[in-house]
Amino acid sequence: MNLLSILTSALTSGSALQALSAKTGLSEKQLKLILAIAIPLLLKKMTSNASNQSGANSLLGALAQHQGTKSVEDQLNEADTEDGAKIVGHIFGDDQDNLVNSVAEEAGVESDQVRGVLDIISPTVLNGLSAATQSAQTQQASGVNLADGIDLGDILGLLGGASAAPAQQVQQPSGGGLLASLFGGAAPQPVQQSAGGGLLASLFGGAAQPEQDHSVNGTQLINTLLSLMK
Repeated sequence: MNLLSILTSALTSGSALQALSAKTGLSEKQLKLILAIAIPLLLKKMTSNASNQSGANSLLGALAQHQGTKSVEDQLNEADTEDGAKIVGHIFGDDQDNLVNSVAEEAGVESDQVRGVLDIISPTVLNGLSAATQSAQTQQASGVNLADGIDLGDILGLLGGASAAPAQQVQQPSGGGLLASLFGGAAPQPVQQSAGGGLLASLFGGAAQPEQDHSVNGTQLINTLLSLMK
């Protein structure tokens, strides 16, 4: 299970959606649509930012300050939205308004609602990336072969034991738009999901495949961070 599927499963679990709904006033259906677009977008932008030395060092500094291991539900309930807004600003940079507006249009909600969700989830996303990087570093030190991807099956435990989202039918945004630009084609169609694949299955049409864009599933990002930590 890769980082994107882990984060998506954790943030779309029943308890996480309930926490987000209580804080934002959005329905679970609306939240699933936002998260389906926002989580891979955050990972993709972080990967792009880490492609240069300055951006990578900045991200490593942020990860050092985000190592929370409470349950995802508790992290969302206790989220520092001012910190979250700064994180989103650093990740999206000058593209922030356009990207937020695009997510809102795809999900059929207001831009301010998308910002609210991003401000809440972004510290948890950094906590997850920090835990994943630490796990990968440990595996690398123990001689585990990471050439075919990083086994991050224990990250849910590091995130406080969050459970994967149950099987469900998730409605995806109908237009191509942002999803098409992210995944190189038309927007994915709704599919029946499994607990193992989580929401990731609806984006990529199944479990992680070798030909997937690793800049989206998090492998490239973690490998970049590991290379800087040597």
